[in-house]
Order: sequence, then C-alpha cells, then structure tokens
Amino acid sequence: MHLLIADDDDYTRIGLMESIDWKKYGISDIKQAKDGAEALRIALWFQPDIVLTDIRMPKLSGIEFAEQLAEKCGECKLLFMSGYLDTAYLKSAIKLAAVDYIEKPIKLPELEAAIQRSVEFIDDKQKNHVLNDQRMDLQRQKLAGMLKQKNNNLDDLLRLCNETGFPTDMNYICLVAWHKSVAESQEMELAALQSFWKANSVPAVCVSLEENHYLSVLALKKQETKRIKSLIQSFLQQNEDFYMGAGIEANSFALVPESYQSAMTARGRSFYNPNIRFFYTEEKKNVPQGVNTDLYPEFFNLLKNEPKKLTSWFDTVCDGFCEMEYPRKERVGALFTSFAQAMLREKSTVLSRIDSLYSLGELERYIQNCDSIISMKQLVSQILTAYLEEVESSSKYSRVVRDVMDYIASHYCKLDLDLREIADHVHLSAAHLGTLFKQETGITIKQYIADYRLDLAKKLISNEHYKINAISEQCGYASASYFTKVFKEATEVTPVEYRKMIMK
Repeated sequence: MHLLIADDDDYTRIGLMESIDWKKYGISDIKQAKDGAEALRIALWFQPDIVLTDIRMPKLSGIEFAEQLAEKCGECKLLFMSGYLDTAYLKSAIKLAAVDYIEKPIKLPELEAAIQRSVEFIDDKQKNHVLNDQRMDLQRQKLAGMLKQKNNNLDDLLRLCNETGFPTDMNYICLVAWHKSVAESQEMELAALQSFWKANSVPAVCVSLEENHYLSVLALKKQETKRIKSLIQSFLQQNEDFYMGAGIEANSFALVPESYQSAMTARGRSFYNPNIRFFYTEEKKNVPQGVNTDLYPEFFNLLKNEPKKLTSWFDTVCDGFCEMEYPRKERVGALFTSFAQAMLREKSTVLSRIDSLYSLGELERYIQNCDSIISMKQLVSQILTAYLEEVESSSKYSRVVRDVMDYIASHYCKLDLDLREIADHVHLSAAHLGTLFKQETGITIKQYIADYRLDLAKKLISNEHYKINAISEQCGYASASYFTKVFKEATEVTPVEYRKMIMK
C-alpha cells in the first residue's frame, strides 16, 4: 500500500515516518508533503491508498485538499490529524468519509489502531471489488454465450445487458480470435481482449470457445465498421500470435447468431490461407455447384492401377481445394486420412520411412492437428513419396517376398513372430520360404525381422516423448533389459546413450 503524510510541521512528519513500523501494516511506500498544495500534486501521481493529513495547513487546508482529492483520487482513505476539535471541522471530515480523526498531540497506539482500521477497511473494499469484478466477468461471459445462440429469452438478455452495462440499442458484430500455440492462461487472454475493447471505448462481451479460441461480441454505432476493422488490425499488431475472423454486422440481438456463424466461417478460411491473420466474411468465395469432394474411389483406382500418376493427381486436388477454399478443414482431414491409411495398408513398410509418424494409430490425430492444408498436404505427400519409393524398391522382389515384408511390417510387435507363422501366412513350407527369401534379399527372415525392429527402435528413440520401456514393448522385444542388450550389441551404445547422442 501507499501512504502520503501531509503536515506543515517537519518534526511531526519525520517523527511519524520513524516511529511506526509501516511494513507491518503492508505499507511499502511513503511520501511526504509540507502543505496542502504540495500534497495534492503528489497525490495525483502517487495515488496513495491512505492519506494521513493535518487539517490546518498553509496554501490548502486539510479539508480543502481532501475535497479536491476526492474528485481526482476518490479511492484513497483519509486520516485527519488536528488539535482543533471544533464541530465544523469534524462535520467536514465526516462528509469526506474520513476513516478516523486523530487528536494532537498524537499518541502512537491510537494512531496505529487507526492505521490498522484503515488497512482493514481497504482490504475489505478490495476484496469486494475483486468479487464484484469476478461476478461481472462471469455475467459478461454468460451474455456473450447467450448472444451467439438462437431463440434466447429476450427478457434474460435484457437483464444481463442491464447488469453488465452492454448496450441494447446498437448494431453488433461477432469476432472470433484464436492463436495456434497453447495458451498459458485462457483467463488472462480473455481478460486481455476485454481490456483492449474497453481501452478503445468499444462496448464488448467476451467468452472462451474451444481451446485457444475466443468470441467477442461488439456493440457499435452505424458507419463504425471501418473503425472496428482498424482496431482489429491494431490488436493483431500488438498480439502477433493471434488471428481473427469477423462476422457480418447485425442490427438486432436476433441477428447476432448469424454474425457468429459467419465469423466462424471466416475463421475456417485460415485453413487455406495460413499467412493471413484477419478474415472478413464478405471476402468468402462462392463454391461452384455440384463440386465433388468424394475423391477416394478415384484415388484408390490410381493407387491400384497407376500409382505413378498419384503425385500430379494429388497436387491438382489440393490446388482445386485452395482455389475454392472448400471443403472445410474437417472434410479435408478425413479425406487425406483415408488416402494415407490406404497407402499404409497397401505397404506397411512405408511407415518406417516417415520421420514424423511413429505408428498407424497416430496418423488421424496427426492430420487433424494440422492447422492448414499446406501442412496436411506435406504429410500426405511425404507418405505418397515413400509409398512410390517402396513400390519401386520392392518391384525387384517376387510377390511372395513382398508379402513377407508387408506381413513383418504389420506384425513386428509380436514377441513370438517367427518363420513358421510367416510361412503359414504365404502358404509355403518354412524351409522353402526361408531359402526363397534369402536368395532374393541376401539375409534370413530372422535377420530381416531383427533389422526392422532395430531401425524402428532408433526412430522411436529419436522422439523424446517415448519411454525406453514403451519402445521395447512396441518393437516386439521381450523386456527392456533384453532390448538394451540387443541394441548395444548392434550399435555399441545403450538406447539412453543413443538418445543423448542424437539429441545434442
């Protein structure tokens, strides 16, 4: 807390400064003034929580100083000191909401008791302010949540508007703000949005949506849209991680849900334009009638019969989507996931070639977490390239050997995977299959399994999120200790040492 001591007597001021342990009362900063005019000047920039002032001072009396202070710093509490006990001064002090009146000569126990009462009074008031602010924030968030929904009870809306001070006779526009990193505190970001609009005198209510997304409903005058757009640009300049989509302007509460939906549509355009940070609904492109987005049959036909054409076909599909800015992210993600899964089912060995992908189960989550069609395309193109390379490299092997490789890629995690099981799968004797495989590849099936597991283990070790125990189990080793033994025999370092080496 801040304290200002105003008294024209130097000895009184210095004595008060030195005689009381102010820190005990939470008072960390103290200023002095020798007359009422100086006290007023200091108070305006110092913003004291408590003012301990003599009533009779030169230039401005304590009462005159306090009257002017109340207009400009109404939150501070007054403690008057005086040896003059006339009724007029006491009445003036009471009108100015003085916390206490201390007689001179000052008795320290009485002053300390008054200081304690002042501190408690301020603490209680601050707590009430916090509670009221929290309640008001919740009411504003409730109002924002209601405004984006259709068929609300108008009486409830008007009641919340009245409680929060949100205008009921203006135009409205919905803004959806988001950023791509994980927020440290959604409450802080929500408060920052509310503070920004308040600082720019724009009535607004804000609420959190899904993770890292926030809705602001603004009240604006007619012909004020241009200013709002300018403020949005200013906000984005101040907050470089944020993006924003603006909805259509609504001239009544009933149309605010449409503004919200159009803001979400504007937000969806960022999927196709990751380098743009502000999207406005009017810029939305028209989607041609009869657009076919069910492209999986065409993809699968090429995969089976003309795989070399897939790269150019996929590029054309992506270019078309970007041109139309259609379909929505969820549909593109589902379609691209089906493309990738089909390639991995056809060639399980492709997975070992993709650095950023560690298991088939991660594929859908990885694609859905992509924030743009560019990043989705990069992953699917990487899988497509690896698939074509695998097709090319395996073409020198017979159909049987290719089937063996695919079976191992799909079942390497089984502890008891062996030659007999694989031979049963391809309907050959173990002896015949073992001979055939070694003739074509130069190594035994047992060695191929060991190499495949080891290569996959190296890949998983390079991702620090995978624990060594989990890697040994996922790669088909009987135990972590056995995995460590095999790994060290092959590489001359333990898995932990290997991770440290590649993480440097």
